[in-house]
Amino acid sequence: MGAGPAALGGLPLIFKQVHVFRDSGVLMIGDSHTLISRAHRPFEGYDVDARSGRESAEGMNVLSRYLRPDHRVVVFDLATNDHADPARFESNLALLETRVGPRKLVMVNCWRQDGANSHRGVNQALACFVARQPERASLVDWASYIDDHPGLLGQPEDWVHFSLDAYRIRAAMVNAAISSTLEGSEAGHAD
Repeated sequence: MGAGPAALGGLPLIFKQVHVFRDSGVLMIGDSHTLISRAHRPFEGYDVDARSGRESAEGMNVLSRYLRPDHRVVVFDLATNDHADPARFESNLALLETRVGPRKLVMVNCWRQDGANSHRGVNQALACFVARQPERASLVDWASYIDDHPGLLGQPEDWVHFSLDAYRIRAAMVNAAISSTLEGSEAGHAD
């Protein structure tokens, strides 16, 4: 995770992976951002599998292994580590679309300041993916939030991870998107 622990206000990151399943209707697949948010326990009640450094290809393997018929929503929080290969990320999004079937999706984009703003390619792929299926997919636009709130970077800045306050906000944004998606999913079942 590199400078991750320093980016957490000096708090040590005590785990690099989490696998917590609660037999919920939500499957969340993520990377270090999900892990750090999970440290505050905001994703209680969801099935969560996250690993530091995870790329979307590995996320697809996790999806194949753990997706159950009762999962109504899949949260795909895996853009950060694919920044160097947006085309591969886009291919994995196409696989995701096929493998989840009619389930709802919550996608989370990424932010990194590496001189080249390499997150823009994967974020563009995510935006196009969601725009093609707005009735089914929603986007948590973390990149725009950080662009508007640059003070939320961790200290010392590693240009990928954020402060503890930022992760609280990020978790609230993701939870709100999941809740909204679940409500829409339940309304769809009532028809």
